[in-house]
Amino acid sequence: MKRISHPISALLLAVFACAAEANAHAQTACLRVQNGKSAAYAVVSPNEAGHVLEWHPDGSETNRFWKSPFPDRLLYKWRNVGGERTWIGPQTRWQDFSADNLAWPPPSFLETVPFDISPESLPLQGSATLQTVDNTPLDCRRVVSLSTNGTLSVRASFHSNAASEPNPVSLADYQIWSVTQLPFPLSATVRLADAKRIENGVLGSDAVIPHPIRDPENKTAFFDLENIRLPPSGGAKCYLDGDAFILSYPDGKLTITQTESAPLPEYEVPYRAQFYCGGHVDIPGPQGRYIEVEFAGRADSPMTVQFQWEPVEP
Repeated sequence: MKRISHPISALLLAVFACAAEANAHAQTACLRVQNGKSAAYAVVSPNEAGHVLEWHPDGSETNRFWKSPFPDRLLYKWRNVGGERTWIGPQTRWQDFSADNLAWPPPSFLETVPFDISPESLPLQGSATLQTVDNTPLDCRRVVSLSTNGTLSVRASFHSNAASEPNPVSLADYQIWSVTQLPFPLSATVRLADAKRIENGVLGSDAVIPHPIRDPENKTAFFDLENIRLPPSGGAKCYLDGDAFILSYPDGKLTITQTESAPLPEYEVPYRAQFYCGGHVDIPGPQGRYIEVEFAGRADSPMTVQFQWEPVEP
């Protein structure tokens, strides 16, 4: 990828390695996106499906996303690099893109397909063409915006570009799926889109996420995660009808909001938001643990997920 120049007042972009030099993963070129009026910046990897691997809303060295320190190690047959990503769903439809007819791990295009990035100005835009098993093309587009106050917005959408094909892709059969991995917070509050449903999930013999404290009047659910104990083999997931997560850290509060997405039909997929607590089995210590915030919507409607950081007052 060639180096891109642009006036500093609008956007700063640099091409650099994503990881440490000792890691083969470091050969992947990344774009550092920085609004010229703010110290905030984000790191996007065009060669890894346009993932946002880092987000520094205050310009500090602290990455507010979880990024695997060993991204080339397999986790459940999946090379998990961390950060924020867009998937197509549900997982039962992954066979449509898998030569081996598998629902796990994610089809390789969801993690490795190069995005064609057009970074002439903010927002940063990119797209990639995905191929189903019958070679019907499907476009995935992502727009990354960084405001002057450090707020990060990612707008993702899928488009069928096969109008002339005999069997065009029907987006009504798919979901758009936002997946973000973050460092473990002290607590999490979910703003419920519908106050009727919270369901703890269990993966195998793993421990269940501590049952949330529910506030029907304010339509929220509170999770105390400070003393959570997870088994080394994985984690647990909770399903909710939610549209916002408020995560509490020692130095601030992170709010993640889903907007601009058509809800899923209740009879088809009853859960709009998912909250996963887990870790990388072969990474010791706290750096191996992460949480995962997931949103789902209809694939024929764009999805925007916004990340806003509020530091603790001194």
